[in-house]
Amino acid sequence: MTTSDKTFYKALGKRIAQYRKEQGLTQVQLAEKLGIAHLTMAHYEGGSLRIAVALLKPLAQELNVSMEELIDEPIPDFS
Repeated sequence: MTTSDKTFYKALGKRIAQYRKEQGLTQVQLAEKLGIAHLTMAHYEGGSLRIAVALLKPLAQELNVSMEELIDEPIPDFS
């Protein structure tokens, strides 16, 4: 992972943790809702593991935020 990637994933992990806590969810509860292991969620929040693109939409939905808010960048419109 490049330095830029590490910075992005650490910031993303912090946002996930913040939004999760705002929803009153534990890591275990959120992981169960997403069908992933608790340890995987912990790694996502710590920024040490890249999140699969396919998981971003369900994650945003569970956290009641837009994908743009989750990744903190506008989503390009390719249509």
